[in-house]
Amino acid sequence: MTTAGAAYCWGGNGTGQLGNGTTTGPQMCLGAPCTMSPAAVVGGLKFATVSAGVYHTCAITTAGAAYCWGANDGYLLGDGTTDTTSKHTSPIAVVGGLKFAAVSAGSFHTCGVTTAGAAYCWGDNDNGQLGDGTTTPRAGPVAVLGGLTFVAVGARGRSHVWHHDRRRGVLLGFQRQRPARRRDHDGPAEPCPGRALNRAQQAGRHAARPRLAQHG
Repeated sequence: MTTAGAAYCWGGNGTGQLGNGTTTGPQMCLGAPCTMSPAAVVGGLKFATVSAGVYHTCAITTAGAAYCWGANDGYLLGDGTTDTTSKHTSPIAVVGGLKFAAVSAGSFHTCGVTTAGAAYCWGDNDNGQLGDGTTTPRAGPVAVLGGLTFVAVGARGRSHVWHHDRRRGVLLGFQRQRPARRRDHDGPAEPCPGRALNRAQQAGRHAARPRLAQHG
């Protein structure tokens, strides 16, 4: 992301995750199309922050609107559609009209924190990673349970999420206690209680992540 708010991405582009209007690239990396130098994200939007997942990318505009692009497998994009085969090669608005301060793109789900400190997630939910008390996938933002106020969010991998609780100064995590096969939603929801880490534990387990959008 440039100082002027323009987003640039590079790396693999087989699902349109670079947002440059294509699913191709001038190069091939590990048998898939890729771009080895920064490519401008189309649409002319001005962004404040960008987060790159594996098959999709999400960003927050300077006005607080969330946009995503790339694969919609598992409802990654949060645009309200349930076509898991679609690929959006340019930014598409996340439904709900929420105003976000931060967003984090995971492997098959996405989470964000609003300017009011509420956490919302969308996408795959096999392991209860959306934090809504179910294992139902969501095509748009759904509120994380608990009524907590957050300042940060981290949708790590595909099965869990970490949030930072402003009032208690701890990290809270949630996921299904028994990992299920992806797309297997027949079992009952078994979200586990959030686990709190003190600041010393946090420092030992988490490292700062770069804000630039990069794709392997």
